[in-house]
Amino acid sequence: MKYHAKAVITSLKHKSNMDLHRVKDNHWKSQILESYQRLNNRMATYPEAYKRYLELLTTQMLCQLLEEYLLVYCRREDTGIMKEVLPSAVATYKHLTGRKCKLEIATRQHLPSDTRGVLLTRPDKNLYIKSTIKKRLYLLVY
Repeated sequence: MKYHAKAVITSLKHKSNMDLHRVKDNHWKSQILESYQRLNNRMATYPEAYKRYLELLTTQMLCQLLEEYLLVYCRREDTGIMKEVLPSAVATYKHLTGRKCKLEIATRQHLPSDTRGVLLTRPDKNLYIKSTIKKRLYLLVY
């Protein structure tokens, strides 16, 4: 009988821990969603801030990949901004690393229109980095 009582208590503790983790997870998901919506609205309201964000993001990703030639995937509506931002990002990258890099914006495929961010990949697509606002928020939490 003692064994059965211990098993029941252990089971209840496990269930309560799982419930607690589920509540915490739901809380963080709602916080991420709210933050994502606020950032999305802010970037739509302040296009210069979004432009600077894309420039710094691209530079950071270039420093992570250290490749000579990369394809850039972005939202269709961000293509014009990326054309403005890429020369500055490449210049900063060259200043930081001393390496040259050529970037080409992909014209056939784009990121979904509700995704703000960039994807950099080698032409063979074996090595890539996708960095979006939502992904970065999840990295903060998880």
